[in-house]
Amino acid sequence: MRYATRAVLTLVCMLGSAAACGGDDDDDDVADDSDQADDVAPVTRQLVLFHTNDEHSHLFGFAPEVDDFPLPTEPGDGAIVGSIARRAEVLSQERAALDGDGIDSLTVSAGDQTQGALPQMAFETTSPDLALMAELGYDVMCPGNHEFDLGPDAYAGAIEAAGPDLPPIVSTNIHFSSEPGDDALEALYGEGGSDAPITPYQIIETASGLRVGFIGIMGVSAASFAPNKTPVEFSGNFADEGDREAILPAIYADLQPVVDTLRNDEAVDIVVALSHSGVDTETLELGDDYNIAQNVAGIDVIISGHTHTALPEPIVAEGPDGHRVPIVQAGSYGQWLGRIALTHTTGGRAELDEDGETGLIAIDDTVVPTDAAITDQLDAVMADIEATVLPEQISNIEGAEVTDDPEVLGDLYYRAMGATEFDVIGIRLKTETNMLNLSTDAKLAAAEEFAGPTDVAIEASGTVRDDIKVGRTGVLTYADLFRIVPLGENPMDGTVGYPLSRFFIQLWEVKAALEVGVSNGYIDDSFYLSASGLLVEYDTTRPPQDLTNLADVFVAENGRITKITLDVDHSDTFDENDVALFDLSRGEDAWVSGLGDLFARYSVVTSLYIASFAAGAGITLTDEAGDALDLFDTILRRPDDSEVKDYQAFIGYVRDQAAANDGFLPPRYDEKAVEGAIPRHMICAGPLCM
Repeated sequence: MRYATRAVLTLVCMLGSAAACGGDDDDDDVADDSDQADDVAPVTRQLVLFHTNDEHSHLFGFAPEVDDFPLPTEPGDGAIVGSIARRAEVLSQERAALDGDGIDSLTVSAGDQTQGALPQMAFETTSPDLALMAELGYDVMCPGNHEFDLGPDAYAGAIEAAGPDLPPIVSTNIHFSSEPGDDALEALYGEGGSDAPITPYQIIETASGLRVGFIGIMGVSAASFAPNKTPVEFSGNFADEGDREAILPAIYADLQPVVDTLRNDEAVDIVVALSHSGVDTETLELGDDYNIAQNVAGIDVIISGHTHTALPEPIVAEGPDGHRVPIVQAGSYGQWLGRIALTHTTGGRAELDEDGETGLIAIDDTVVPTDAAITDQLDAVMADIEATVLPEQISNIEGAEVTDDPEVLGDLYYRAMGATEFDVIGIRLKTETNMLNLSTDAKLAAAEEFAGPTDVAIEASGTVRDDIKVGRTGVLTYADLFRIVPLGENPMDGTVGYPLSRFFIQLWEVKAALEVGVSNGYIDDSFYLSASGLLVEYDTTRPPQDLTNLADVFVAENGRITKITLDVDHSDTFDENDVALFDLSRGEDAWVSGLGDLFARYSVVTSLYIASFAAGAGITLTDEAGDALDLFDTILRRPDDSEVKDYQAFIGYVRDQAAANDGFLPPRYDEKAVEGAIPRHMICAGPLCM
């Protein structure tokens, strides 16, 4: 929302009257300190916190990004959202207004500043995401799970590459290891309040003298979503990662003494938690930050991240000390600037300013950037990526050498890969989407090209990061397609992007993996799974599968899945499912088909990220003969031994599909078309169906 009015601060500092301070100078010298304090009325001051979270390398407006290049010099209609240049403009205007009213402000980020768009390619070299946040005047930030996508050493490299003006980073519940692998990051970690780049807490004193203490939190699911953080750990035992009942008390135990230090030893006026933990707007108790507010005494406000939730007004939880703690979050990708107005009275706790403006400010193309220095830096980021990494990336996809023309900014960044006449939806909670179908089809096509016939491709909702939009021209550019599946790295060589992973598993393991998606996927939508090459039917009136007991997994009646049908012939599409591998209606023969029983092996392709979760959950990844494979031996490779990245398979498939359809994406990915109507792969029954 754009604010129509601005609350005017009336700051009254009532000093003791002369009549109340009688006596000569000598009497004043020996007066009791408490009497002097009683003569001075409490002072009430305002503080505005501007906040963002989950920026994910979205330095440019979208979508499509190409529609925002070059940056317009006239206001638009709001169709393009985001852009750090527009955020700089709004921050400048907002801060100027507050300065004019004598109100303090600070600007903070609640994690995942990086990983999600092409600027992430320069993470370790020039660190544009962090460097530009410094340029915008951020005062403090915390890391999110995606800061660890390339490993602790890469994060340390990005911090150093961002330069000496990087705002302080707070990480209160981080734990370093005695093992090698996190030494570079640990070397940047110092004592609370020190000048080290990362600390357990920081204190900032505002212009009016408010002492504001900051802590930084990594939540339960966020920590579990960062496999490449190893050997770094966060609260609790590694074996319990993802278990909220086990990890949340450990988070409270890590935070409480630090908050106590800020309150008692550092004598701060306000404690702000920057928390990459998340909220649940449907069931508040399922949000980590709501639980943290209820169980850690002394926190005044939580700036939340991780769940990409745009909260138009705060969620309020009652702390163990009775203080009402507002929790705010500003969506994702820089589409909003969050604003929370607080008041603080001497000797008291910070409260929401009922007369202030708390909420979300839209960042869209109705705002015209005016800071030429920011625009120049953005041009430099694009030029650097075009010169250094895009020629090789695009050459791998197109199968021929591609070079950059340094005289034409955007020639590779916005290289056309096809066109579309319809939007493809990727961001929709707890259900199959055509973007999931497009992504799984791309994986399956890549596996069959480089490894031969493959049965199934599996994708998780959490790895699909955006929609494809038609925009003004319908052109599908490299940058706009990369933004869909941009995450991860190969931990073996540090190259950006998850490799594809191909392996064999038994039918009961296929069902068990899919049971996770149709159970946990309704608790945390990042876990919702979809597949190509399969038709999965499930019933949410049935209790979720207990995957902790192997014997129960073999019982056909257990779990929500009632039928799994395989497409055995991929000559046309991956949707012509014809052999029921599993079917509850067959009774005792539920697991038996013409292709075998529950122990029959099927070839699966997915990202290395999902494969690592499967291996960690006890699923044995094997070759066709049933011999166990090391995780890295499952990586899909080209004949020249180069690995096939997830984003490369996706962009290449879109390019090929468009080329075979007169330059346009085929209508089977248009949910408004007959052939594109969903669901097609995940057929849901029962009350949880979206």
